[in-house]
Amino acid sequence: MEVYSNNLKNTTIQCSGSKSYANRILFLSCLQKGHQRIFNLPKADDVEFFISALEKLNFPIKRMSDHISIGEVEPRNLNKEKVYLGEGGTTIRFMLVLLASLGGTYELEVEKRFLERPIDDFIEMMDSLGVLIHISENTIKLNGKIDPSIIVEVDCEKTTQFATAFLMLKKLDLISDVELYNLKSSLLYIDLTKSIQLKDKYHVPVDWSSMSYLILWGILKEKILIQNVTKLDSYQADSVFIKYLNELGANIQFTDNGLSITPKELKGHLEIDAAISLDLIPSLIVLYLSSSVTMRILNIENLKYKESNRLDEIIKTLKIFNCDFNLNGNSLELMQAKAFEIESMSINCAHDHRIVMMNYLLLKLNKGGEIAPIAAINKSFPEFLEIFN
Repeated sequence: MEVYSNNLKNTTIQCSGSKSYANRILFLSCLQKGHQRIFNLPKADDVEFFISALEKLNFPIKRMSDHISIGEVEPRNLNKEKVYLGEGGTTIRFMLVLLASLGGTYELEVEKRFLERPIDDFIEMMDSLGVLIHISENTIKLNGKIDPSIIVEVDCEKTTQFATAFLMLKKLDLISDVELYNLKSSLLYIDLTKSIQLKDKYHVPVDWSSMSYLILWGILKEKILIQNVTKLDSYQADSVFIKYLNELGANIQFTDNGLSITPKELKGHLEIDAAISLDLIPSLIVLYLSSSVTMRILNIENLKYKESNRLDEIIKTLKIFNCDFNLNGNSLELMQAKAFEIESMSINCAHDHRIVMMNYLLLKLNKGGEIAPIAAINKSFPEFLEIFN
């Protein structure tokens, strides 16, 4: 897709709902008693694939004009057809635990890219809980039902998404207890999960991961107003971006009309712990390459376990900009205090939504160019192109 270096057509923007909240709320609603209604669901692939799979499996779900409704599930009424779930970590990992809690035999079709991410420890753990999982090519087969009397022990070294799913089962009193170990990163996602109160009407909050790209544009290019954001959501890890920008003296204000962001030349240094907000790192790379801010990013190892090896992809982008960097063990040092520039060019990225959006913004902030594969952004932020293109 061609990328143009023009300003936005509309600088008053609405941000979409959070897929992190959405899939947690969908999971809980499927197992709650009674009927639940969910408003402000995002159009992200990760959420749409989850909902479509529930429909195909015959969960009592209805799509309304402004929300969806989910009734109380009866496991014996579920279909056993193969369902497609894409490549989303929360989508697939949550669905595996959801179906295993209900019991039965299921077949899930996933993108092969997902199976390159950590799953072996999960298979072993599920076997200890009475659930067999078999993987062949792009298919995951599940058979059995989680023994609710067993205390579930979850290794969180590479991902916290399985831990999150079991914490939700505990919230619903569907398992005895959950014990987490090697919990080194994404701790706020655990807190987010614990913060969700069971109810019969949910409203999905705006997505601070998507919002980081909007904030970047306002900081670096032109004044914008994000209308449906009037306060910080400290449970969303990427909201720490506001803290970093405030440290640099950015012009950001929460108002009754929304979040107002005005461009300002930024200088200074940031010490960043990637374990707090791993998904924010691509946005921080845009900030570094487009300002006079220096930074050191610690605990970057788990970047390689995302939709792509994000560390490799980030290094690739830094090299495109002829940027010096120091990759020192588990940290990345970016110490050149200047904005980098490139001519119009073509960039082919990994099929990773955050890497594609990172490079798209970098092209747009410079002299434009072409980027692929653009469809990757639909995983989390399909409105991105409507706003930026």
